[in-house]
Amino acid sequence: MTSTSNPAACMGTEEEPIPEFRIAILYETKALGIAAMHLCERLRSRFEQALPFHVAVESFQSLELEERFNHSLHAAAGSDMVMVGSAGGFPTVLRRWLIGFTSSRQPDAPVALVDLTAQGTANAARIHRFLREMAETNRVDLFSRELSRLSASKASCRSARSPAQNCRHWGINE
Repeated sequence: MTSTSNPAACMGTEEEPIPEFRIAILYETKALGIAAMHLCERLRSRFEQALPFHVAVESFQSLELEERFNHSLHAAAGSDMVMVGSAGGFPTVLRRWLIGFTSSRQPDAPVALVDLTAQGTANAARIHRFLREMAETNRVDLFSRELSRLSASKASCRSARSPAQNCRHWGINE
């Protein structure tokens, strides 16, 4: 077995091209769309251009148009990651899109669902709950900043010490 420090050398050959890393971004505000694109750029820079990226971007508002909805769902087919950026809005069309996406993907295809919902908004907990239930039902990994399960009873998590030292149940999906 040979070892290499070049990740691209391990990821494909001329006969077998490197598959694209596909990301779908759904956003409510321009600022959240830009934040999601910055996250994509940070991911891309980590792979040193060795992994080709394909990013499909759609606003919540444009999903209201049936043609845009269908085009977006088709463009997102096979995505490895879906980023949802909400400023507190949780339109029915977004839920419909997410349900359509998860029902059309290949069973057991690895997908990461990234919740970029603005914290402290009226619907943040409701959006996170929907995404968490969708992730559990469809065997999708969920990454979120929502820490609703760490309620005021665990306020000690905000102390100067590490949350892992202060809280018995603490983790990325809690």
